Amino acid sequence: MLLKANLLCIALNKVSAFFHCLKGFVLTNTRGIKFNNVTVVGVNGPAFEVENSEDITFTNCINKNNKSNSEMVKQTNCKNVVVK
Repeated sequence: MLLKANLLCIALNKVSAFFHCLKGFVLTNTRGIKFNNVTVVGVNGPAFEVENSEDITFTNCINKNNKSNSEMVKQTNCKNVVVK
């Protein structure tokens, strides 16, 4: 799953989402994105990679990955990223 663009005000909070993929979400240069009740399955590594972004919120998200100790969100140069 790839979200790589200048995205503004995207919300995945109206329905629960289930994604099965080899790589998780990648967000670069984004702002104001909310992920609610998202389950990511089968990824090798973090479910979400966030870079150069701000005001990103993850609520009730689950990383059911292939490695038991991978992180949920990997952040690089980010502001106000919240994991609930």
